[in-house]
Amino acid sequence: MAMKVKLILVLLNSLFTIQACIRQETKERKNIYVAEHIKKEVPIPLDTSVNGIILDDTVSLNNILGKRLPVIDVSDYGECTVCSNIDGSEYLILCINYGGYINQYDRFVVVPSHSITQSRRIQQTSFKKFCSGLGAYIGCDMKEIEKQMMMMKKVQYKTAEGVEIVYSQSLPDWPYHCEYHFVNNRLTRYELDYRDP
Repeated sequence: MAMKVKLILVLLNSLFTIQACIRQETKERKNIYVAEHIKKEVPIPLDTSVNGIILDDTVSLNNILGKRLPVIDVSDYGECTVCSNIDGSEYLILCINYGGYINQYDRFVVVPSHSITQSRRIQQTSFKKFCSGLGAYIGCDMKEIEKQMMMMKKVQYKTAEGVEIVYSQSLPDWPYHCEYHFVNNRLTRYELDYRDP
């Protein structure tokens, strides 16, 4: 009798385990479907990387920049790591949510080095330029990447330096956002991020 009870308990435990696995597989299929659905809904490819470093991806960052990067607090950007290109003319600012994981950055900002005053703890890289996955880089002509900007929101301002055009993209029900700032048809800064939903 005790053997039958043990056998029944083992069978019930196996049944519950199988049901949990089926539920998990169904949940994973739904997540994959949502990701594929968003790819189909987005009219242009999302710009989610700079020089192969992908937003929120510690593996790509560790492979390219190394495992230990200095984290500092920079005004206007919060907790981040600042990297410079080889000649120090550009900064890649890697921002992390407060309390986030080490080397998992959810916001990239690329600016000329003169636009922020930060002289300490800058990680120098061997990159000549910081180039986004869609080909944007500081100083590029708007015509070079205009095709990628076609489906983005466009806003135009008059500034002391000339005409500033900002292309931006945000996805409904998805935390992705990007912005490209052009002054006199030259890219002066760009930003890619996953915002909290």
